[in-house]
Amino acid sequence: MKNTWRQCGQPCSRLFVTLAMTTDVVVCVHGALQEVSACIASVKRAGGYQRLILVDDHNCDADRRALADLLDDQTVLLSSPKPGYAHAANHGLSESTADQVCLLNSDTLVADQCLQRMAACFSSHSA
Repeated sequence: MKNTWRQCGQPCSRLFVTLAMTTDVVVCVHGALQEVSACIASVKRAGGYQRLILVDDHNCDADRRALADLLDDQTVLLSSPKPGYAHAANHGLSESTADQVCLLNSDTLVADQCLQRMAACFSSHSA
């Protein structure tokens, strides 16, 4: 991790050092491709992540093909070894190589700069 300078929030005007943390985002997918597509688009629009890990929780072939169309150089698609959200979530989390991981429900819409603000908060409160 590299050190970066960050400005304190109001009313504080001091500068302090925080650690720049990497973030992976894990999204478990079982159907509901319209919501999943909106979720993925919001994550990509928000930025601030190292990798977007999609975990296929035993979708049909057509849904798998649709998920494959959403892949890019920062997005990976994994297949869950067992059916069920908990298995899919644990599989995605175990594949992360980032300092922190954000596990999202597949119908979540991420606000702009959300992941960067989350990383700044965690790094400013780390021991």
